Amino acid sequence: MVKRTLWVTFWNHVLYILPAATAQWVWQPPMPLDPVAPTLWEFVWQLTASFVIFDFYYWALHSAFHKVNRGHQGR
Repeated sequence: MVKRTLWVTFWNHVLYILPAATAQWVWQPPMPLDPVAPTLWEFVWQLTASFVIFDFYYWALHSAFHKVNRGHQGR
């Protein structure tokens, strides 16, 4: 089972991921970096905000899915 899973994953990467990444690399114009890197405070703040937003979104969906399925437990 693990062998088959690894084989399918390998072929998915060869058939889908690698061509898409290559196409993006070829056709995407080069994006210059900003001359000044963000400060440590900006980096930490944006990373923390991203985690909080993601965790809240995950919690809200998780809670909603449990509330929807609560009535179908076969009482």
